[in-house]
Amino acid sequence: MAIHQFHLRLKEAMQKKNVKQIDVLRAAQVQNIKLGKSHMSQYVSGKSVPRDNILNFLASYLEVTPQWLKGEETPTVKFEQT
Repeated sequence: MAIHQFHLRLKEAMQKKNVKQIDVLRAAQVQNIKLGKSHMSQYVSGKSVPRDNILNFLASYLEVTPQWLKGEETPTVKFEQT
């Protein structure tokens, strides 16, 4: 997974869903997903990429596919559907 593409798509999905990092962290906590502030910050800033379980959580929460979030070209992105 390309770090550059991941963080750009993560930011895009967060903007389209109108959520902030703290919203993602709270949702993770509710689902008993271990996601810390520093990890989320690193994902958004492009310093690292998440493990598969975190990637799947982020994709689900942001209503996109994990493949799209990873930077793969897929036309099916949930937030583009109405």
